[in-house]
Amino acid sequence: MEAVTLFELQSSLKEGLADLFPERIRVRAELASVQVKAGGHCYIELSQSDSRGVIAKARAVIWRSIYPQIAGAFRQATGSDLKPGISILALCQVNYSELYGLSLIISDIEPELTLGEAELRKRATIARLEKEGLMDAQSQLDLPALPRNLAVISARDAAGYGDFCRHLETNEWGFSFSLTLYEALMQGVELHGVMSLMDAYIREANKVWVEGIKRAEKEGDRELRRQLLVDCFFLLRICALLMHPVVPAGCQKICDQLGFDAERFFSWDAAFDGMEELC
Repeated sequence: MEAVTLFELQSSLKEGLADLFPERIRVRAELASVQVKAGGHCYIELSQSDSRGVIAKARAVIWRSIYPQIAGAFRQATGSDLKPGISILALCQVNYSELYGLSLIISDIEPELTLGEAELRKRATIARLEKEGLMDAQSQLDLPALPRNLAVISARDAAGYGDFCRHLETNEWGFSFSLTLYEALMQGVELHGVMSLMDAYIREANKVWVEGIKRAEKEGDRELRRQLLVDCFFLLRICALLMHPVVPAGCQKICDQLGFDAERFFSWDAAFDGMEELC
């Protein structure tokens, strides 16, 4: 089989994509990250997820010559900035570079998808409640000095929810409370934004480990190696603590494998405890 150079391969891919997508296309995706650089260009990472997790990613850009107009129109239509976690329908030109690979050049964003069916239902519900005079009915009720019937929106396994329940159950005055849990995987947090931040955090922690262990091995310093293990454990423990409300089942496996008490490991009351306190 005849070999081709890398440039020839990349050039063939570029030509093939140009033939497949000679005109702009509409792409539906979720914003995984959004960065507006000092020069004014907006650099975006698009993603698509399903029950298996993230199944596709692509880089995209909005040039500074049109970014203010696109961002302004989007904000006016949706009441939101372009930010991680929201879905968009973008008009894109497929671009391929021999040096930088595939990217999408966005020339417009249609806000209808972002508003979405859920937002439309929300607006319809609000309109109906206002029409029936129920929108402010709750505010007409007198709030008791000590509310005892409480509703909580949380993931059932969230550390914060567990701490909240424990504080209520062990309150020093002996008051009893009735809790109703409305389960939610996340509350008020953009999933991809959180995971992107955690990914960057883990990469930094891994960099600390790689650089530190090289130095410790080179110098034969057992104490440095021990301190590095303690420090990196703390870094990754904080990562697990922050990710626990998002993916509780996956984080729980850490305690299963290492034999830690999960209730204490994921408690914010013990956020600064080291291995000695947790073991």
